[in-house]
Amino acid sequence: MWIYFLIINCITFAVWWMDKYKANNNHFRISEKSLLILSGFGGRIGGYIAMKTFRHKTIKASFLKKFVAIVLIYIVAIIVGLFYY
Repeated sequence: MWIYFLIINCITFAVWWMDKYKANNNHFRISEKSLLILSGFGGRIGGYIAMKTFRHKTIKASFLKKFVAIVLIYIVAIIVGLFYY
């Protein structure tokens, strides 16, 4: 389980870095949907670290709301899981 989260967070970090690189060099971008899907599948920490490291996707409110919603859903799921199991 820990291996999965390590790998998905590394992949998520790399994809966010690639999107930032593409943004700076006027290339076709990686969709926000793809970034959010990676975050939703376990790459929340990698996405957050990339967001802070590269100052990427930190201003767009609509994206931030979706990212925060993913994080909050994860936190609630952990709390519910701990409470019921």
